[in-house]
Amino acid sequence: DIVYYGRTWQELYDFFEKIEIFTYSKNVTKIVYVHNLSFEFQFLRNAFKIKKTFARKSRKPIMFELEGYNFKFRCSLSMSNCSLEKLSEVYKLPVKKLSGNLDYYKIRNSKTKINEDELLYCEYDCLVVYEYIKKELETYKVLKKIPLTSTGHVRNELKERIEKNYKYKWKVKRSINTNGHIFNLLQDAFQGRLYTSVIGSILIK
Repeated sequence: DIVYYGRTWQELYDFFEKIEIFTYSKNVTKIVYVHNLSFEFQFLRNAFKIKKTFARKSRKPIMFELEGYNFKFRCSLSMSNCSLEKLSEVYKLPVKKLSGNLDYYKIRNSKTKINEDELLYCEYDCLVVYEYIKKELETYKVLKKIPLTSTGHVRNELKERIEKNYKYKWKVKRSINTNGHIFNLLQDAFQGRLYTSVIGSILIK
């Protein structure tokens, strides 16, 4: 719940290094939640080497890692499907996003003086995400188990409900009105692998 401010890339590099030292090992993965990660990605990709990206479409990442640092960036907007303002309302968080404290039309750089209202605005943006992650941890206990997207919450709930419901699983299996070979072909077609499979079988023949 402590918010740190930085104004330059060098300050961010130094801050990451301090976190690496604080965790004693670069093998410890640090997860960074960013609300609307695709926006910040446009800047980060020019300042860092990006690796292991998982994205909805080009330049719309849900998750990525930084080369040289053990940091995983995740998009809390994709995770919640809520704006920062709505997050507080939907999840009944103890903090709210401040509104009216920041002039978006004002041109700023790393040396522009920032007043107390503007600093507070930035602080509460961070605190809303922080409190939201704490709320998710009440359910998932550890960070790595929190789903990457809002639909992931639904999938997890479905898996939990049917995990030991063998009667339901048997019913679903019976409703697939086709043999195993055809089912595999259908699955390949749905996943985009059918063309390769067909070409492969032609070459073998």
